[in-house]
Amino acid sequence: MSLWLTKIELNPRNPQLARTLNDPVALHRTTMRLFDDDLGAAPRQRAGVLFRLEEDRDNARLLVQSRQRPQPEKLADRWATGIQVKPIEGILEHLTVDRTVHYRLVGSPVRRISKRTPSPTEDRRPGQVIPLSGDDAIQWWHRKASDAGLRVLTVEGQSQSTRSGVRRAADGKKDRVAATQHRFEGQAVIVDPDALRTALVEGIGRGKSYGCGLLSLAPVR
Repeated sequence: MSLWLTKIELNPRNPQLARTLNDPVALHRTTMRLFDDDLGAAPRQRAGVLFRLEEDRDNARLLVQSRQRPQPEKLADRWATGIQVKPIEGILEHLTVDRTVHYRLVGSPVRRISKRTPSPTEDRRPGQVIPLSGDDAIQWWHRKASDAGLRVLTVEGQSQSTRSGVRRAADGKKDRVAATQHRFEGQAVIVDPDALRTALVEGIGRGKSYGCGLLSLAPVR
């Protein structure tokens, strides 16, 4: 299986950049410009695309992982000052039990209100999905990491942000999308390499169309 990582240094002089970075729907559209136009009704899934926005004081970059080889020439020059593309499927062959790694994930921690026994103290609808924060979000990450074959040692960094945009439905109606994102990073130990391979390729949690779910690993030296 092919697996590609594309690193895009975003152009700060692009007048549309700030608006796009704060709109998860627009950022998804921009990311998908790297791939074929004829991928059907679920192009992100067909191309195996996961992406994550990384920002610091001076720069913004977009990391895009995909099973389909990207076509950086399709992204207009105004969007990027530099693009690097490299194959990364080799990482899947070097996951071993008890190896300690650095991890980073932007995820969308949520829980669903029980349809059978909703809490009478909460003003929530049965079946409603609500975002988590604080210790609840960290507990969510521990559960997801365990499912992904990792035992979390530390959560060294955690931040929360919410971005919103408008999505056009198939019937032409417009729906507002609000994506609450948490960044988790720290160290973990690999306990199940097969589960971890699946998580790396398929992503973790909800919100993958809006910049969540891409798990990155680096060895602890």
